[in-house]
Amino acid sequence: AMALARIAKTMEYRVSVVVPTIEEGLFPTVDQLFAHAAFPGGESYQNSYVVVCTQGEGDTEALFSALSLKAAYTAFVSSRKKANGIFQELRMKGIGMEQLKEIRTPAGLDIGAKLPEEVAISILAEIIKEFRAKQAGQETLKADNTLSALPNDDYYLNPVCKIPVQKSTAKYVLVYD
Repeated sequence: AMALARIAKTMEYRVSVVVPTIEEGLFPTVDQLFAHAAFPGGESYQNSYVVVCTQGEGDTEALFSALSLKAAYTAFVSSRKKANGIFQELRMKGIGMEQLKEIRTPAGLDIGAKLPEEVAISILAEIIKEFRAKQAGQETLKADNTLSALPNDDYYLNPVCKIPVQKSTAKYVLVYD
């Protein structure tokens, strides 16, 4: 968690950390540090990325709280075996399978990470991948909506830059296959 917070700040992410109890100097670079009991949950954090790093302390409670945030991305730093045990506990607390399927575990892209900084980089790489995929999907949706709003079939969507181009006035045209 400390490596993830530190590296995320170097990438200019806004970083909030929730801990069981606040210890001075543990997360010196974060934007916000909350004790778990004081965290203002209950809000929707749709543009946020949540990573649960508990080191085996309060796993179920931390994941339960994280799921209530309805974040764009929720990950749990653990082995699959450990996560399955925690997921069983969450099922008993009323969490549905659809919500559990949304949790990325083990967190991060598989790059063979061993050191805390390597794990942090793999998690940030997965967050970036998720963010860029969502961003690309929104751009495609905007382009599709733009194209469908155009008046006739004299337009096509440029496959590279996703901009509608009028066929009859295009300066250059290349036909392939």
